[in-house]
Amino acid sequence: MRKLNLFIICVLLFSAKLHAGMKVLEMNPPRFNKLMPVYGTCELDVATKQLTNHTGKLCTAALGQPGYYILVAEKNTLVRITINKKESPHSDFDYSPKGIIKNDLNEEVVFSHGTVTIINSGNSGDIHIYVGGEVVAQSRLSGATKYNVEFDIDFET
Repeated sequence: MRKLNLFIICVLLFSAKLHAGMKVLEMNPPRFNKLMPVYGTCELDVATKQLTNHTGKLCTAALGQPGYYILVAEKNTLVRITINKKESPHSDFDYSPKGIIKNDLNEEVVFSHGTVTIINSGNSGDIHIYVGGEVVAQSRLSGATKYNVEFDIDFET
């Protein structure tokens, strides 16, 4: 079977409530590398960067690149963060983000999409968000289609 370069584009929308000074900086979007034009499920582990096929042979590489974002907030403030998945315009393609949120106080919280995480912004005010997750292709992917990895980072104090 031949490999196709399927385009996965990270689209990220930010939603801030109550605190206009907060912002999210995108350092790197998540990358699943090349995908096969087959059905299947592939997961990107943020701790190991390993790509694991759970069904099928969707991911061809052993390693991917987790997304990395910095949420800049006021120092030593409790911040409520929710990473939400977005519906794909392609009915046969789905992405569910999950990963780790860290601060400079050595606090580390594992998240999955839709769960609320409350974490202190720490001494620096920087909250580090590492995003991996699972890509699901319910039918053969097309090499002529751009598939978006979309999620929202919602935050408030």
